[in-house]
Amino acid sequence: MLKTTFTLAVCAMLWVSIAAGQQAPATTQSYYCNASVEPKSDTYYFSASFTGPNFMDGNLVGKDFAQFVKEKYSLQGHVIGGCSHGDAKAVEVEIDKAKLVHHPFVATGWKPKVMPVMDPRHSH
Repeated sequence: MLKTTFTLAVCAMLWVSIAAGQQAPATTQSYYCNASVEPKSDTYYFSASFTGPNFMDGNLVGKDFAQFVKEKYSLQGHVIGGCSHGDAKAVEVEIDKAKLVHHPFVATGWKPKVMPVMDPRHSH
C-alpha cells in the first residue's frame, strides 16, 4: 500500500511539473563498471557503458561484474568491482588514465543483464 501511494505521489508530481512547463526528471542514467584483483593487480577491467535506472544498486551490479571478470579471465584472488555514473566518454577517460600510468587494462564490453534498484529513501 505504501509503495502504491508513493508511486502515485511521484506520478502526480511529474504531471504537475510537466503541466507547469518543467522538464520531467530523468528516470535513467549512464553507468559503467570497473574491477581489479586483490591483492593488488596492475590490470584494470572495464565494462561497456550502459543505461540503467535511477537508484540502480551499483554494489550488486558491481559484484556481478566482478564475478564475470573472475570467471571469464580465470583470475585468482579476490576480484573487487564497482559501478559509477558515466557514459562511453567516461570509460574512455578511465582507460586513458590507466594508459597514462602504464596500467594494463581490459575493455570487456560487458553489460548487466539485471539492474536491481535501491529504495531511494535509503540511497544516501
